[in-house]
Amino acid sequence: MTGGGELSEVSAERMLAMAREFAPIAAGRAAEMEIARCAPPEIVDGLRELGVFRMHVPRRYGGLELGVPASLPILEELAAADGAVGWTAMIGSHAGMLAARLPAATLDEVYAKSPDTIWACSLVPGGTAEVIPGGYRVSGRWPFASGCQHADWIYGFCLVTENGKPVASQTGHPPLRAVALPASRWTIEDTWAAEGLKGTGSHHVSLAQVDVQSANTFPIFEGAPIVPGPLYENPLAILPLHFGAIAVGLAEGALRDIADLAKSGKRYSFAAEALKDSPVFHHEVGKTQAQVIAARALLHAVADRQWAMAAAGPTDAMAAVEMGQAMAWIAQTCADAVGKCYSLGGSSVVYDASPLQRRLRDIHAVTQHTTLNPRFFAFAGEVLAGHPARHPMGG
Repeated sequence: MTGGGELSEVSAERMLAMAREFAPIAAGRAAEMEIARCAPPEIVDGLRELGVFRMHVPRRYGGLELGVPASLPILEELAAADGAVGWTAMIGSHAGMLAARLPAATLDEVYAKSPDTIWACSLVPGGTAEVIPGGYRVSGRWPFASGCQHADWIYGFCLVTENGKPVASQTGHPPLRAVALPASRWTIEDTWAAEGLKGTGSHHVSLAQVDVQSANTFPIFEGAPIVPGPLYENPLAILPLHFGAIAVGLAEGALRDIADLAKSGKRYSFAAEALKDSPVFHHEVGKTQAQVIAARALLHAVADRQWAMAAAGPTDAMAAVEMGQAMAWIAQTCADAVGKCYSLGGSSVVYDASPLQRRLRDIHAVTQHTTLNPRFFAFAGEVLAGHPARHPMGG
């Protein structure tokens, strides 16, 4: 292993090869996951064996401490197999990066049994943490806690209050703190009735007047993690890259799906030739492939640059603006590519059994994530118009 959180190239390539072997299994359970609205135990176990849940865990706890640029192809491959599987792997692997801000004794407890501890989280500040002696009294309801049903630990963002009022913040950010507890302490509300990413189990979780020790909380915008390195010191600066990887993987999967459909002898009603022999199809699918190649190239170029900046120290507002602009473009381009593949598939793709129909729903669910929002284009436009860069997250 090399320094700076990098995993050896051989190990990263081995994980990617394992992901490719696992992909057909994941794709074969996609319909079942949609019905169950969560990942079955066999899929979770398969991802655990693959190593995705320890991918970004510190080496001191038996993890791989894999650098983000090296993890992207693995997540892309899993998302190409099935969007919900890729999303489940992504959330379970990257949520622990921010949790490295927990005190050392708490992290020792988290990883006491295994580095494959699975985190779920909600980055929506859906709760309040009222200051009490020794900790906080926490209440709230947090949406989009993907993978909460198979998670070992869960955390959610809270607005810190004292005497019912938000405490003062010195950073310019809202006074937010994350509360982390074993999954058994949380109530899971069955709310995940969604159009896309159905198999991710992204239910609401809640707490009601729960007293939480300070040791089970951590600051979000300030303080330092107990583990050095860009994975843990600058997680918010690099986490959006993972969501971009899911978008790229879904687009790559859609290209495979439409190619398979064409090779199967698909012919539009009353068409003079099969889809695989149509020059119009060749042009459209070739153009779409170029768009996906461009999106992937941008993702990896931005990943390399952001990773290098994060390794050098805290990133600035301009780095966040560039990240947001790139992620918004990647998401939009991948959504357009999946939409084109769906359109090229003809009437048969409207059925639930069609992977292209599922990918269309999944990619549009992915693009709704706050890290991929098209509003980030405006921050880049402000800079071009002569305004100073301002951080998209505020502050």
